[in-house]
Amino acid sequence: MIRKTMPSTAIMAGTIITMRHNQRSFCEPVQSTSSSIVWPFDAKGMKTVLYPNRLNGAKSKIPVPLLLSGVGMRRKSLVVVAVDVYMIAINVSPAEIQRAKSWDPSSSLTLSDVLLADIPSNSDVKVSATIKFMREITQQQLLDAFNEAFKDCGADSVQAFKDTLSKSLGPGNLKKDETITFYWLPKGTLAMFKDDSAIHFLQSPEIARKLLDVYIRRGTSVSPELVDSIESNISRVDTTVV
Repeated sequence: MIRKTMPSTAIMAGTIITMRHNQRSFCEPVQSTSSSIVWPFDAKGMKTVLYPNRLNGAKSKIPVPLLLSGVGMRRKSLVVVAVDVYMIAINVSPAEIQRAKSWDPSSSLTLSDVLLADIPSNSDVKVSATIKFMREITQQQLLDAFNEAFKDCGADSVQAFKDTLSKSLGPGNLKKDETITFYWLPKGTLAMFKDDSAIHFLQSPEIARKLLDVYIRRGTSVSPELVDSIESNISRVDTTVV
């Protein structure tokens, strides 16, 4: 039985909703069990196929897989060396992948524009980002890392995001090999959770868009390696593979 608690907390530009669950999350990523799938690029140990189950309890839709479309490392320069902080995997729904295949990187549209376009889809989730930590960091370090990226966003929206993420992370530091996952849903809604912890939702189109840019937009991404990967590989992903 899934227990839902919905303390509807409106924080001006962002609305926070919390959902808690027992055992397997109802939107927990599940890796494809097919051993015959050969991915067109190196997944670097990240999951190639995710099946986010029902996020809204709707029974009219069949869970749609999210397919790995790019992967890269976030590195931090420390004096004379760059250290690995976390690996980022971007998985995308088949419908969004098909649109991205006709995207021209030299056009005025960014990849975020294409993937988050307000177009009806048979999937509740458009894009996911899975972050796997390569070293231990504090929760505050992670939260502060968004300050520069969100500097042009409304202060209330930023605070709502940080509050939601903090609740998702729970107490203590983020340890090596732990993961956090973001889901981009329609209408500017984000879902986020750490490993098997509670799932939290934030509705803020402004933050949802900026957050995706943090990872996949050339010139603003925290991982140029990820941008290279997704731009090179998203058109190579076979959306009929599962």
